[in-house]
Amino acid sequence: MTGSHRLRAFIVTALGVAAAAPASAFVDWSLTGSAGYDDNPERAARSSSGSGTLYGGGTLTIDEKRPRLDALVGANIGYLEYLKGGYSGQLLGSVKADLRYALIPKTLFWSLDDTFGQGAQNALAAATPQNRTNVNIFSTGPSLVLPINSITRFTADARLGIDTYQSGYQPNDVRYTGSVGVVRQLSTASSLALNGEYLKVNYSQNSSAASNPLAPLTDYSAADYDRQSAYLRYLTGDKRNTLTADLGVSKVKQNNETFNSPLARLNLTHKVTAYWSVGVGAAREFTDGAQNFAGSVGNSGLPLPGEPPPGVNHTTQTLPLTNQPLKSDSGSASATYTAARTSFSVGGSVAHDRFLTASRSDDNRTDGNVSFSRRLSPHSDLHLGASYEYRDFINIGTSDHTIYGNATYTWQFEGAYRVYGAYNYEKRSSSSGIYSYTDNRISIGITYAPVHRRDSSMTNFALPR
Repeated sequence: MTGSHRLRAFIVTALGVAAAAPASAFVDWSLTGSAGYDDNPERAARSSSGSGTLYGGGTLTIDEKRPRLDALVGANIGYLEYLKGGYSGQLLGSVKADLRYALIPKTLFWSLDDTFGQGAQNALAAATPQNRTNVNIFSTGPSLVLPINSITRFTADARLGIDTYQSGYQPNDVRYTGSVGVVRQLSTASSLALNGEYLKVNYSQNSSAASNPLAPLTDYSAADYDRQSAYLRYLTGDKRNTLTADLGVSKVKQNNETFNSPLARLNLTHKVTAYWSVGVGAAREFTDGAQNFAGSVGNSGLPLPGEPPPGVNHTTQTLPLTNQPLKSDSGSASATYTAARTSFSVGGSVAHDRFLTASRSDDNRTDGNVSFSRRLSPHSDLHLGASYEYRDFINIGTSDHTIYGNATYTWQFEGAYRVYGAYNYEKRSSSSGIYSYTDNRISIGITYAPVHRRDSSMTNFALPR
């Protein structure tokens, strides 16, 4: 099944779930149309000309819990048309579905997970009509939960995964995953688990990869590999704190070589006051481009008005689409303020990615972001956002600095309708020169978003996500 066919299949699935949603389901959707102008669609160092743009799309979020089915589906789909420059229109967006069905209640489950979106073939260059490719990450399989005693249980999972790339330049792969664990409940809010995982990745070789001029960071000698991990996981949480901590060992076998590393992951959030919360994270782990891509696309399909069209951006793809295994060291910190009319957030992260076999894709990354939203009146909102990203591809001697900015003013009228004006700015400085660019975009649009509700009678309302 091609990426576009899988996209349509999941849209149909999502709409079918929405139509059958019971009273307890959360269903949220919106429609958006806009007209704008992009002064550098090619993201070229010297822009030849700008182009008017037309965009139409919609979002869908479903969070449904039935006695046997848990379903979380998010879709953000749109069509972008350029009025000049010879670019063809493009279907952009992402669909993410996490479905879990109880074959035997509380004991045997079947899971299906799928992530569809756009990736950049050339990680050095910006997302442009020529540099986007559809990516689909799919997995399915059973999960078993068996009680040992009143506070201890045994778990086992098996998954078959298929990762596909529309362009054909990146090698597709099939992955087989198995895991077992013993979980002990320490209290009503905490648990300790001993887990073991095994992953086998088999690549489909693609002879056209080496001739692709858009993917200088793709590893063409895609070699199958195995990954094994064993670790302890501690979970705890209450109204003010949540903590997930993993500690163990991991190893990868590829090309008759074995790579060993400690495995450590930490995520902590703390509610400092009624308005302020902070979070920190750190990790050392083996991963790859497919896992990175699937983990960065969110389930919620509801963006802020005026955000760039859905698809690849600097937050949804931080690694090249090589799918070769790498060791990643990362850390992050964030702070969020939320009040009745104002929200503010600031955060940053660092990462060092080292591929296990000879690769030109090793990098160091640093980024920071800040956003501010304010309800100016009962009908109007202002959103401001900015971010900075630094990347250093150390093995090819190329680095870049990119600044992003966004300002959006929204006016709500007639209940479900909102009109907005938005300005987006991007500027990248690249040591290679050819990947430097400056881009300005403006858009004026209208969004229709019905009242968020939890039942068909519209008597109980839910806060928007």
